[in-house]
Amino acid sequence: MKNITAKPETFRSATAQAVLDVPAFCIPLLQQRKTEKGDALEIARMAGILAAKKTWELLPFCHQLSLTGIDSQYTFTDTSVTVTVTVEVIAGTGVAMEALTAASVTALTLWDMLKPHAEQEMMIREVRLLEKRGGKSPYPATLKTPKKAVILAPSDAVIEGTKRATAGQAARKALEKAGFVIASYELLPDDLNTLQNRVRDWLKDENIALILTVGGTGTQANDCAVEALTPLVTKPLPGIMEAARHYGQRRTPYALVSRGVAGMNGNTILLTCPGSTRGANETLAAIMTGLVHVVDGLQG
Repeated sequence: MKNITAKPETFRSATAQAVLDVPAFCIPLLQQRKTEKGDALEIARMAGILAAKKTWELLPFCHQLSLTGIDSQYTFTDTSVTVTVTVEVIAGTGVAMEALTAASVTALTLWDMLKPHAEQEMMIREVRLLEKRGGKSPYPATLKTPKKAVILAPSDAVIEGTKRATAGQAARKALEKAGFVIASYELLPDDLNTLQNRVRDWLKDENIALILTVGGTGTQANDCAVEALTPLVTKPLPGIMEAARHYGQRRTPYALVSRGVAGMNGNTILLTCPGSTRGANETLAAIMTGLVHVVDGLQG
């Protein structure tokens, strides 16, 4: 099964259909809800809803999802009924298989309900996905054109050689994947003035779209990234850190003690990131689509 732990939860939907061909005399039976077994349309609708919810039990590589919406519609011709099902969710993976399963089972249930009337003359066809929305497609996580970024990593431990710079490298990898060009990657001591002065220096370069600090967001005495960046932010972007903390809190209870700041100074984004590899990866996974959107808009 594909691991989707790191994927941000977004709104996703999928619409699928299935067509059931039946003898012409069966259409009034369905529309008037007079099949021998009862109200075929409503029973089939309920079966489709259950099927969507149970898809993860039927298909081994589907995830268990808390579906937020399932809508079923019927359209008729003289000799067919088309089932159209739309499934919605807020999750880290899509619901195409849930929609396809629901449409298929709805059509199968209609077949079962019509068996006493015309078993041999029926056929299910055109089970297909009509549309899917959400996920990566409408919310790109890659810049339209490459932009320059600077990574500043305050860490006495890394400088002294007692800790590896894995968080900074993870951040670099994530930014490069998103289309940023790393103009500079700098290891700095855990010192407020040193960090703040380097940020001021890079703010003089109008070509820098992002200044990211990695580390210094915790509660230790020498954690100074938030204090260094906050006075330099002229336009706060609080939603970025809210999204990061919400994302992290669902994965570790310690996310609530990670401090952070995000905002703008001119056309440059200032952003803090935790000094752990996991924290850096999760923060950037949570905010990357929003960060890309802001940078694309500001930098043209």
